[in-house]
Amino acid sequence: MEIYNIPHRCLHCAHYFRGGTSEFRCAAFPLEIPDEIWEGDFDHTHPFPEDNGIRFAWREDIPQEKRQRIESSSIALKYGPDGWRTPPRRGAKNDPRGPLPPHRGDFTIYP
Repeated sequence: MEIYNIPHRCLHCAHYFRGGTSEFRCAAFPLEIPDEIWEGDFDHTHPFPEDNGIRFAWREDIPQEKRQRIESSSIALKYGPDGWRTPPRRGAKNDPRGPLPPHRGDFTIYP
């Protein structure tokens, strides 16, 4: 399954809860996967606060070819040695530019 044509890694993780009302939950985060991980700002092969020591691991049914395609796609995210996306997505927790400006009308004003 892919969301908005982006190969979302959480959906391919062995720890992700599938089916029912368990959207956006996994063994590492049974209540809710943090936005930083779900939105791709953090590579969860690195430690993340309160992840109970559980990290991303490919599901066994995901073929190697698909794994490589996801990891090397042009939309694949690039991460630094600390696990955070570089450069950060605008408004992300690790974005030195700070939060996004407030919405005004039907569009957003960016500095």
